Amino acid sequence: MVIYRPNTPSPHVKRFKHNFDKVVTTSEQKNEHTPFQLLIIATYLNRLNFIDHVNRMITWDESRWKFSPGVLAQLLVLIPFVPSRRKIALSRISEVYTGMDLELLVGVPIDPSELNDDMFGRLLDRVHESGCENLFYELAMMVRFTFSLPENYVLHSDTTSHVLYGDYPTKEDEEPPALKITYGYSKDKRKDLKQIMTGMVTDGDGLVVYSKTLDGNTADCDYNHQMVKILHCVFGSDFKKYVYIADSKLLNEPNVLELNKGDQPIQFISRIPQNFHKKLCEKVKNKVSSLNQWESQGTCCNYPPDKDSPKYDATMIPVAVYSNEMYAHVYRTTDKRAKIEHKVNQEQNKLTSEVVQLGKREFYCEADALAEMDSFLKLHSNLMISVDLAVVSEVILKKP
Repeated sequence: MVIYRPNTPSPHVKRFKHNFDKVVTTSEQKNEHTPFQLLIIATYLNRLNFIDHVNRMITWDESRWKFSPGVLAQLLVLIPFVPSRRKIALSRISEVYTGMDLELLVGVPIDPSELNDDMFGRLLDRVHESGCENLFYELAMMVRFTFSLPENYVLHSDTTSHVLYGDYPTKEDEEPPALKITYGYSKDKRKDLKQIMTGMVTDGDGLVVYSKTLDGNTADCDYNHQMVKILHCVFGSDFKKYVYIADSKLLNEPNVLELNKGDQPIQFISRIPQNFHKKLCEKVKNKVSSLNQWESQGTCCNYPPDKDSPKYDATMIPVAVYSNEMYAHVYRTTDKRAKIEHKVNQEQNKLTSEVVQLGKREFYCEADALAEMDSFLKLHSNLMISVDLAVVSEVILKKP
């Protein structure tokens, strides 16, 4: 049976193609050098009515703003997609947009030289006053409704650090600032600089559910504890429908008890740290190794798979964590095993050669032989294999 499938595009595709062709044609006629990817992203932002929505969310006086907050916000959103291998300061945004047709990107004619850092700084202040959490969440909901995305019940949570230059001193008689700029664990590897942090929860589609600015020394375990409490308030009883995913810093006693509070525990996925709950990780691996009940998960990373494609196996066992029944999942892969076996073979061949050479040496004093043996063992103590050595003495009588 032959099934007829019409080749006619849907009305949404037709409308998008018409608008996009119009944008590209106008750009070519004006002989502007506007990057292609910016035109695509601007088209999607226009479908979301991004500029109008930002203008409604932010308090501003139209008579005192040369360009509306929505226009400036759209220019900020587009900045990361400008072809560049460096971060762009607010004071240099005008240079980045030089030679581009900004009317195509934001809908109003703008001379890039009119843009300055004061405009964008004022915009960020107003965004903070209006509440970043509400603004990001409403934009995320607009994306879901505009593009008819089904509801997603997966929550990904993580933090990142942002280094800042300067001292940011606080006088003793002043009230402590709402945000503490200080030293902390820098994910940018800049321990010499003060920082702030941001925490964000997104769903499985990458849409922001909740975001929060944090002090520079906020620990990830404390952040997760705050976030779980906040999500309890945001979702209420519906929180039990979601799966909360975070890194190993999630797993400590307060967080586990918070996730399992009440009659409806929250489902979560995390990696078990080595020192968590009486060495639970080591105990689980030992038990799984003794059971040897694995289920194949197939190959990974190469399609179609070849002979070097790593294979994965998995298994699951019940565990009790702070009097709560849970499941621990254990995975193993042939990828790392093959690399380790190759490294072990290399070390073994090299060590065997050196041991043979050492065995040919003769010492006239037993103490010298023992000292040389100890030195050899210490030199090779960090290898993945070990060797047992012994001193053999031989007595030769020259005058019987």
